[in-house]
Amino acid sequence: MSTTHYVRSRVLLEDSLAADYTQADTHSNSDATTPTKVVTSKGDAAVAGTTIELGNFTTVERCILYNLEATNAIRFQARCILTAAKAYADIAFDGTAHTIVDGAAAGTFITDGSLVNGFVRIASAADSEHNDARSIITVTDADTLVLTDAGEVNGDTIQTNASDSVTIQFEGTIQGTIPAGAAAIINNLVPQKDLVLTAVTAVGSFEAVITGT
Repeated sequence: MSTTHYVRSRVLLEDSLAADYTQADTHSNSDATTPTKVVTSKGDAAVAGTTIELGNFTTVERCILYNLEATNAIRFQARCILTAAKAYADIAFDGTAHTIVDGAAAGTFITDGSLVNGFVRIASAADSEHNDARSIITVTDADTLVLTDAGEVNGDTIQTNASDSVTIQFEGTIQGTIPAGAAAIINNLVPQKDLVLTAVTAVGSFEAVITGT
């Protein structure tokens, strides 16, 4: 049985000319979500990298990472969902040319989230062998994607005709550095891919709060 959590995130920035922040200009923002799963994890990020598995989530709406170190920075890398999975009614795959073409010429691949060096996931239920999003987009326009390797999305019999209805999800890699004592907020992570934390100079302590379903 799932339990609804009421989670509110707040960000506050204070800008002052005084060290004690008197007469500071403040800028704040907050939002509220209702996830059914909240997981808190504390650990040490290794120089060789430390993995946080997300596979026990169906969706990961937010991850807040705290660098608990006094001097050392921590890097993070994760896969994020650029837009929600969308059904296309007329998709053709070409394993030789490594392309995915929208036969309906709707012209929405770019506005739907495709970008160079991003990933494409075939999210249709029948495509479980070919939906691990290993294919990297090298060229994109409104109706055609060119991939580094279309083999993963070319073998399913459901995808052999140009009139196939296929659900596609566009994903991208997000990475950054969290300075000592700071935090980072990452949204819409891909649960099939792990979050990796890497200490920059020495092992660094962190705390992660992950919300979703």
